[in-house]
Amino acid sequence: MSGPVLALLPLDDRPPNLQFPRRLAAVAGLRLRLPPRRLLGRFLRPGDTDALWAWLEDAARGAAAVVVSCDMLAYGGLVGSRTTEVTRRAAIERVRRLRDLRRRFPHLRIHAFAVIPRLGLTVSSPELATLGPALARCQELRHRPALDAQEAQELAGLGATLPRALVERHAAMRRRNLAANKALVELVREGAVDFLVLAQEDAPTSGPHVAEQGELAAEAQRLGVASSVRIFPGADEQGMVLLARAAGEVLGVSAAVYPLYGTPGGADSVALFEDRPLRMTVAGQVEAAGLRVAPGEEGADVILALHSPPTPAQADINHISPASAPRPPFVAHAAGLARGGKPVALADVAYCNGADPALIAALGEHRVLPHLAAFAGWNTAGNTVGAALAHAALRIMGEHGRAGGRSLRAHLEFLFERLVDDYAYQSVVRADAYRFTREHLGTYPLHLRHGRRRALAYVRERLSNLAPELFARHFEGEAVAGRRVRELRDLRVRLPWPRLFEVEVEAGIALR
Repeated sequence: MSGPVLALLPLDDRPPNLQFPRRLAAVAGLRLRLPPRRLLGRFLRPGDTDALWAWLEDAARGAAAVVVSCDMLAYGGLVGSRTTEVTRRAAIERVRRLRDLRRRFPHLRIHAFAVIPRLGLTVSSPELATLGPALARCQELRHRPALDAQEAQELAGLGATLPRALVERHAAMRRRNLAANKALVELVREGAVDFLVLAQEDAPTSGPHVAEQGELAAEAQRLGVASSVRIFPGADEQGMVLLARAAGEVLGVSAAVYPLYGTPGGADSVALFEDRPLRMTVAGQVEAAGLRVAPGEEGADVILALHSPPTPAQADINHISPASAPRPPFVAHAAGLARGGKPVALADVAYCNGADPALIAALGEHRVLPHLAAFAGWNTAGNTVGAALAHAALRIMGEHGRAGGRSLRAHLEFLFERLVDDYAYQSVVRADAYRFTREHLGTYPLHLRHGRRRALAYVRERLSNLAPELFARHFEGEAVAGRRVRELRDLRVRLPWPRLFEVEVEAGIALR
């Protein structure tokens, strides 16, 4: 592979942050430098920030651009950013290391992202599974402009039961992270950072994050860098999104995106764990990826087809409603565009935390999945939209480049991996795996203190049965870009962390 070199310091070693960018770099024909996995920490163990900084300095040598997770740089990852182990002074000093990177490599493109913390906690025990939502709800209510009698009573009860030390630690963490994020805005003003995303992790429409976003936006405005700082819902997708931005700048490829919503009012629906209408999330992700919004389908390089919620508010995948079924004209239109050669990125945001089974069935009827430019249906709406946009943008770059068959194979493999992960695991297998772990292993599925091998064996068996069926129904025999999809050669499944919330899926596909 002889494409340009980019480097990524990821948010952590979970698949969206480490594996997805690696797979998408292959789609675009890029050479992507990633740090050794051992340096990134794992789950509750933070990454080695000093070793990672040394790696970043070395990786930047000869690279055209770098994408930097400032939460990994400052705290050792996303989970580390939610603790108070790192002092405010240390966090700010660590992110200011980017000044040194700019001095050493003045022509290097430096794109950075940091997270505005969610209101809850890292769930690693049944106790925290109760305390985390209680803390989040308490903060949500405390920052509402007005409460009714029932909400006021709920807030009083939460305030009386939550441990004071827990509340104080969380508040101290937020103050520290806000100070570090302000320091990043200052780095944009200094020219040390070219583009900055401040991604709002899981949050409702009220809470301390609203004021924090306001402070950060005001700081960017005051310093005259508002055009280079973006604030919108997301987190785990940002490594991919900024990789697409950096690659587009380096390769000189830009694209216009037309958002096509599958439901009336879908653009104004508010997704779970997000604090604004879906159209605003889409706009933020489009801008961050270095793309632009097209006025209509004809002038668009990519159609972002959004299987949007049927109601003003999104539900979780565990609460499927027949009303969510995609409207046949929407699916038929998107399928027709894709088969006609128009790049279509399908973002399934009907539900949070998994793809809609009704949509997957409809896609199977049209045999359109291998003809899409991207598909995503995981976790939050921001996660899904960002992943779909990044994949589609990098697919276009791959088609323009010299990667040829390697790019096509990488693209189809990533598409199939999304089907196995976002649908087969997240929407079908995960709930059963949780029950198996509780009932047969006697351990907590979000922190497997024992029984990991048996839990993984259960997941592997289920997915090894589902994956060939999905491949036969959606991919096998389809002709794509002059090649025919022949067979599924390999499927590898692992648990990246000692929990069952996510899996890492990697597939091999043969073409002829």
